[in-house]
Amino acid sequence: MLVLSFRSTLESALTDPDVRHGAGNIRDIEELLTEETFRRMEEVHEGVFAYLAFHPVGDPAVTRYLLDGTLADDAGPKVLVLFVGEREASWPKPLASADFEGAVEVEQGAHPSRYLLDILSRSRSLPLPGLVFFEHFRASEPIHLSLEGLGDAAAVRASIREGCLLAQDAWRRTRHPGGEGFADALSLAFLKQELPYTRVGSTSLSEWFVRGYRKVNEYRKDILSVVKLVG
Repeated sequence: MLVLSFRSTLESALTDPDVRHGAGNIRDIEELLTEETFRRMEEVHEGVFAYLAFHPVGDPAVTRYLLDGTLADDAGPKVLVLFVGEREASWPKPLASADFEGAVEVEQGAHPSRYLLDILSRSRSLPLPGLVFFEHFRASEPIHLSLEGLGDAAAVRASIREGCLLAQDAWRRTRHPGGEGFADALSLAFLKQELPYTRVGSTSLSEWFVRGYRKVNEYRKDILSVVKLVG
């Protein structure tokens, strides 16, 4: 499975296909985290975004699952999954155990994944590990799917695969005029399947990313995205 720094993904979304300027001209990550950048990212991706929150040491089943390399296929074409990794990947690179080596030095409560969940939901503590789905970067209502208590990589794979499939179906249904909202559609789907989910509440994902990147940089880590290969 190939991963890429989400910063590079955002830079690519800003690249005008008719003007091949260097996206690397943006020196400060916060210059990149703007409403215009997020709008372009939504247009380019045209699907659901998800954040996989976990501790590489405290949640070994999730780490093993990622290293198995099936996440890109499990997520499907309409879900772009992000997670915190150990090194910057300015170009697509295979995910390796080295991406999680520094986690040994970080206590579970202080890991940036815990922080990103806490600032996403200020009114309640969301369980770690979990997969958070969101429709867009503007004010929206993310849905947190708990992955807590899953004993091995196979169980994590099954849960993520089911969650992403339901998220894609919910997203497609909301594309029709007069259809229900994404958060309502996905919550109902999770409820019918008796999956452990939490509606986080209205929040600005753009603000979340700005604050999240600051914390990730403090730990000298990066937010990685799964590369979707187009045949």
